[in-house]
Amino acid sequence: MLQMVGVQVPFWVVFPSFVLASMVATVSPIPLSLGTFEVTCVSMRGMLGVPIEAALIATLLLRGFPYGCQCCRGCGW
Repeated sequence: MLQMVGVQVPFWVVFPSFVLASMVATVSPIPLSLGTFEVTCVSMRGMLGVPIEAALIATLLLRGFPYGCQCCRGCGW
C-alpha cells in the first residue's frame, strides 16, 4: 500500500509495524479494538521513518479497501 502512495519502504519497516498493530488490536481492552490497529500501525511506521501522511493513507487503504470491495460485491455492483 505504501508503494501505491509513492513511498518506497523496506520490508523490515512494514512487517514489524503490521505485526505489532495486530497484537495491540488483539490484546487491547477497547471494544471491537476501534482504531487501535490504525493508531499503532501509523505511529510505528512514523517512528521507523515513514512520513506520517503516507503511513496514514496506506493504513486507511489497507483497512478500507477490502471492506469496500465486499460492500460493492454485496450490493450487486
